[in-house]
Amino acid sequence: MSERIHDLLSISKARTVITLLFLLLYLSFPSSAEVQAGDDLQAAIRGAAPGETVLVGPGAYGPVVVDKPLVLIGVGEPVISADIQVPAIAIMADGVVVSGFTIIGVPEDTTAKFNRFMAGRSGSFQVAPLELDLPNAALLVEGDCFLLNDTNVIEAEVGIFLREVSSITLKNSSFDRCDTSVSMNGCSDCLLERCSWSDCSKGLTALESINLTLRSCRALNNTHYGVLLRDSSHCLAEDTTIFGSMEGLALWDTAYCEVLGNRIGGNYYGLLVSGSDNNTIQGNLLKENNRGDLGIRFGVGISLEENSSYNLVADNRISKSFNGLELIDGCERNALIGNYITLNTHGIRVKMNMNNLFSQNNLVNNLISIEDNQSHNSWNGTVGNYYSDYSGTDGDGDDIGDAPYHIPMGNSDGVDYRPLMKPAAGSPEMDIDRAMAEVDRYVCYDPVEDQTVRVEGGALVISAKRPQGPPRFDDTPGNKEAF
Repeated sequence: MSERIHDLLSISKARTVITLLFLLLYLSFPSSAEVQAGDDLQAAIRGAAPGETVLVGPGAYGPVVVDKPLVLIGVGEPVISADIQVPAIAIMADGVVVSGFTIIGVPEDTTAKFNRFMAGRSGSFQVAPLELDLPNAALLVEGDCFLLNDTNVIEAEVGIFLREVSSITLKNSSFDRCDTSVSMNGCSDCLLERCSWSDCSKGLTALESINLTLRSCRALNNTHYGVLLRDSSHCLAEDTTIFGSMEGLALWDTAYCEVLGNRIGGNYYGLLVSGSDNNTIQGNLLKENNRGDLGIRFGVGISLEENSSYNLVADNRISKSFNGLELIDGCERNALIGNYITLNTHGIRVKMNMNNLFSQNNLVNNLISIEDNQSHNSWNGTVGNYYSDYSGTDGDGDDIGDAPYHIPMGNSDGVDYRPLMKPAAGSPEMDIDRAMAEVDRYVCYDPVEDQTVRVEGGALVISAKRPQGPPRFDDTPGNKEAF
């Protein structure tokens, strides 16, 4: 077992222990107060002893601060409303549980936020220190070991804002019609399970976070992206549905993550990997990432761009997009193995990359199977790929074509020397360590002539531009907004 898999298993066990502790605490906490409509919820929280439970009955309540370990249980789905720069619930202590509420947020309003800040603190409710750059968050979490369960959040600038916290669990909760559904900044060991966010401008946003697990969630019709992992590492996204965004799931300057068994469709970019290394993208279904909002139908199933390297892309099913699988601009030493790519305008499209390995992919009934421009890649290992437009024969019966398959479009003169005569069965036993060994074995292009070192004004310059947006071919329509 590789060190990476061992680490992930250890992380998973740790999260399981944390969840069990939450449940044990939930079951063991005594009830200290029952709050009904018209009662002062903040007073009940203030009067509860650490470790006790506050039961909140149906009704409408104003913002509260929880500054001690408590369990807040909504009975009959009570409603708590936020105010400008004042979260509906501010979690300022470790070990808090919130379950069973509807939370109404405040949309983004820069003028109102500034006016409140300039007026200073007022009233009995305060979040200290009052920060001008604090978003209008429905929930603000600044305590570790927090559990949110069975809660619905609507119409907030940020549904839940988590900052420099760890061991956070969000379960069975929804975030709808927010500007940003979930914002995690510098968080670790967090779990989102069976949550959803829909009709938001931006979906889940994780910045500089580590060990985030996203499992069995739904991200639907979010304008910009469904899930963005940026400058993060060791994250897992699995069994999640992402539909109807500009970018469905984006890895941006992110490493050592796994994207497994997700369903991603109806986006411009189904899965976008930019400036990201050592990730595993395996067993996902990417269908109909092909939209007409830009005047023509355009979309990409999986896109690797801007020097994304050492990634494994395996056993994914990619169909009905403009580009099924694409690599653009400096991607190196990626293993693209055992993918089923069908009914796309371009099955695979590559531009300005080198030393990537394509093997055991099935390219079936694409309008153009492959377009390869200004690249130096290997189109076969021990075996090559299956192409439904290959017309060669198999005289010796070894299931490998006697004649090579010449890449039909582009200027790179790419050749698959061992094309398959029938579809490959995939690579279910492939992991990233084995895939990188295959890359080391079969890619051999010397990149000296393609180095990014140049002389300008008598000075030696090494360029490594940071990505500013999704990749573009000449026929990519429209301008894409950077994250």
